[in-house]
Amino acid sequence: MIEGHKNSHAPFVTDPISGVTVTGHEFYSMVKQTTQSLTRHEAKIIHLPVANTVDSMVLICAHALLGNTIQPEDPKKNEWIEECKVDADIVVGSSGSTASIKRICLRWEKILANVGAMKKHMAVNHNNVHMLLMPLKHVNSLFYSFLVSMVVKQHIVMPSKVRLISFWKWVDDYKVKSVNVSPTIVRALNIRPVPDCTSLTTVLSASSALRKQDHALFKNKTGIDIIQGYGLSEATNFSTVMPLDTELRTQVNQHFAEEPVMSIGTALPGQHIITDSDGQLEIRGDSNFEGYLGHDKANLVSTGDLGYYKMYEGKRYWFIHGRVKEIIKYRDQTLYPQSIEQFVQTHIGPNEFFCFGFQNIRDTEVIGMLLDKSHWSAETEKDIVLLPTRGYEYYPRLVIVADIDKYLTDTKKPKRILFGNIVKHKYQNTHFRNKILIDTNDDFDR
Repeated sequence: MIEGHKNSHAPFVTDPISGVTVTGHEFYSMVKQTTQSLTRHEAKIIHLPVANTVDSMVLICAHALLGNTIQPEDPKKNEWIEECKVDADIVVGSSGSTASIKRICLRWEKILANVGAMKKHMAVNHNNVHMLLMPLKHVNSLFYSFLVSMVVKQHIVMPSKVRLISFWKWVDDYKVKSVNVSPTIVRALNIRPVPDCTSLTTVLSASSALRKQDHALFKNKTGIDIIQGYGLSEATNFSTVMPLDTELRTQVNQHFAEEPVMSIGTALPGQHIITDSDGQLEIRGDSNFEGYLGHDKANLVSTGDLGYYKMYEGKRYWFIHGRVKEIIKYRDQTLYPQSIEQFVQTHIGPNEFFCFGFQNIRDTEVIGMLLDKSHWSAETEKDIVLLPTRGYEYYPRLVIVADIDKYLTDTKKPKRILFGNIVKHKYQNTHFRNKILIDTNDDFDR
């Protein structure tokens, strides 16, 4: 794979902040030189700090060529070597949305199977310019944005620091055609000015569910219909993706317009998805992980996501409406935070928030909402107070205004369970009735 860049003098990676561009040949030379300076380690895991830099890309490739097992880490951490017998090429941490992080063992052979499936589905080629925005240590960026780009020799625009105020300028400067984003990035772009015309045509959203209103607003502002994909680190990366063809994708979304959530698409080749007796999605696929570190080998990925499929033109389109552990049992009703969020966003606009459940002695569980304090205003407060009048019974009874980043994972997934457990200690004896209580005390969790 790296050999394909040996004689390439075309741009491979550009940092738009520094303006530095590395060609394919230069990248190849850096990898070869770094490989010679490293040591082969048997029965060890190299904990490797990974930032959005060419140096990190080079180190990942060099260790792969040597056959070392690496675990990508936060760039602020120090590199260290763990004595550990492990049947894996790469070890990655799970998202940590439940505060319980497991270590996932992956093999290059299966990773490349997923890379090949995504390359074909997204019709990626060497004429494309792709922007890599999310952390390189995350599987979406590492296995899709980076490795797919390496395979087809497309140009990567990778800012060393994410400055979304410069997003459209970078797109224009480098004629970016595709980008991989998270719903948080979509919401941030939705509140910024958009150019009249752009080279950007393909936006793929992953890491967590994209809300319908965010999707619609982005399309109205830019004319670009976001593609939603789904996958877990345990399945290497993507397992389902919506169609690349814009016309077909529009037809699918219109056909399923009455569904409470957007479709995550159809299964990629080699990915076999079913639901168990509880409605939980299970994946058997060519790119499934070897198992969790210290546990037996796994053949099946139990996703923890509750979902279903609907047929369109002979294909199964999958939908996810919640997670098993995040279900809210409110007054004998089974509710999903994502459904409540769809309702809330309709009435409070593009604010950054998430909903959750917490134990309460009067109602079994109560619906809560964490709203980022940077979005708090008198207008937002007015919109929240009016939620009980909007014709939907399951609105949040408790709204906490705080720094939301403290309760998101690296890929911006809400830590609903962790936050609900924190909140219950203060509010488990409170009688909310049908009113909304707003807590703006910034030290509520201390």
